[in-house]
Amino acid sequence: MRRPSCFRVTGALWLAPLFLAAVLLGAPHSATAAPDAAAVASGERIYREGVTRSGASLRGAGVNQVLLEGREAACGQCHRRSGFGTAEGAFVVRPITAPDLFQDRAPAAASQRIAHQLGVPTRTPYDDASLARVLRTGVDAAGRPLNPLMPRYALSERDMRDLEAYLHTLGATPAQGVDDADLHLATVIQPGVSATRRAALLAVLDAFVRDKNAAVRREPARRQAGAMRMQRAYRRWVLHVWQLEGPASGWPAQLAHHYEAEPVFALVSGIGDQDWTPIHQFSERLRLPCILPLALLPAHGVPNAYTMYFSDGLLLEAEGIGRMLAAGHAAGHVTQVYRAGDEAGRAAAAALRRALAGTSLALDDQVLDGAPADARMGRAGDAAVVLWLGTSDLGARPPEAPAVLPRSLAPAALPPGWEAARRVGAWDSGPAHGRRVRRVLDWMAARGIPVSDEAVQVNAMFAMSMMGEALMHMLDSFSRDYLLELIEHEVNVSVLPSMYPHLSLGRDLRVAAHEVYLDDGAQPFSASAPEAERLGSR
Repeated sequence: MRRPSCFRVTGALWLAPLFLAAVLLGAPHSATAAPDAAAVASGERIYREGVTRSGASLRGAGVNQVLLEGREAACGQCHRRSGFGTAEGAFVVRPITAPDLFQDRAPAAASQRIAHQLGVPTRTPYDDASLARVLRTGVDAAGRPLNPLMPRYALSERDMRDLEAYLHTLGATPAQGVDDADLHLATVIQPGVSATRRAALLAVLDAFVRDKNAAVRREPARRQAGAMRMQRAYRRWVLHVWQLEGPASGWPAQLAHHYEAEPVFALVSGIGDQDWTPIHQFSERLRLPCILPLALLPAHGVPNAYTMYFSDGLLLEAEGIGRMLAAGHAAGHVTQVYRAGDEAGRAAAAALRRALAGTSLALDDQVLDGAPADARMGRAGDAAVVLWLGTSDLGARPPEAPAVLPRSLAPAALPPGWEAARRVGAWDSGPAHGRRVRRVLDWMAARGIPVSDEAVQVNAMFAMSMMGEALMHMLDSFSRDYLLELIEHEVNVSVLPSMYPHLSLGRDLRVAAHEVYLDDGAQPFSASAPEAERLGSR
């Protein structure tokens, strides 16, 4: 089902970093001949992985002739996957996209005022000969030596041609899903999501869209009189809802059908209580960013360059519960309860078993089938009963042993008699949490949106806000990889609230929250294994 909505991004009133601005003023690069696909693929591997066509590791000499090899020598280590470079302290790594390297970057200006704002190119354009020279000797197209931080590479003629072929394509054209007027986005909803949670998500997304539309009604007039950067930043957003149906085996075909009907620039937010892996793998295949979905079961054990998760969801909570129990009990018995056929409960139970492996705690499973749960959950003398159950399965009375509930499944307000149960989750509770999310709740109240699912609504607002912040900085350089790099930065520095007290993303960090909180307000503890172990190699 498609649910199109539109909003426009307001122009940024402050400048992007200077090292980026020079690139954004250029017209899209277009090669004069179709590139050789094999050469481009080989060049991309050199650029991203530091592996040549023969399979040998790329080698380069860095500062003080320190040898760099393989991935450490790859161009993308400094210039990033997007080719837009980066900055670290006083050091600036310049963009090396095709428009920046190979064109004069002197687009036609509509007026003298805009021409003055554009300025003049700051770098002599490269050709293939001068590019080969700078890569091998560090002397640029104008005959000037580069900073010693730029490695000098020992590249064969074939590898040089391959890398040149790839650089001629890097950032040469906008990604699918964007044109001169519109930028298309989609949000994915898995089957089985309750009507309440689905409505909570879409209410926030729709209100966000309405606000953006209302804020830019006079944007066309401002473009005529305003800054060039505002003009170039202007795009109308079109948001689509991709509702999945049936078993997960059919989702790839459904996603492909949605994308073929209307390609999108990125996926944003979304929600699901089942394994997110099919959507994750779809994003990897298409190199399609998936920004902060509300996934109860994020993908594990697969490469991840394009999906940014809030947390490991229910698996983070299982790991945290395991560490909490191990820290509080030298020995004893734990029962964990989940319902037959519940994919999330079964996955969480397996994660808790892994977390308790090697401890002195014995763990048994109790699988419910048919009848509602009741006080028979667990057994007398249990150190704890862990309930991977939804609200309807909690029963009229808690179990005799201390009950532990994951926050992502437990209701916001526990039923009468359950006050002693401990809730463990990836965000805190109490006054600090209330103050943090107050801004979003006030925003919702002003728009008549009831708080039907605080976690869904607050995090959906954060995901949309990160997308908006990143796109304001992109101007008209619509690279999917660059979008991810900007969101990495925005998440780290944003003052906008999410449910999580601390979020951090980075080059190889695609899961933002790693702390677990207890309902009694105790200090958080880190419960996440290193991401390289969880998500596999990049």
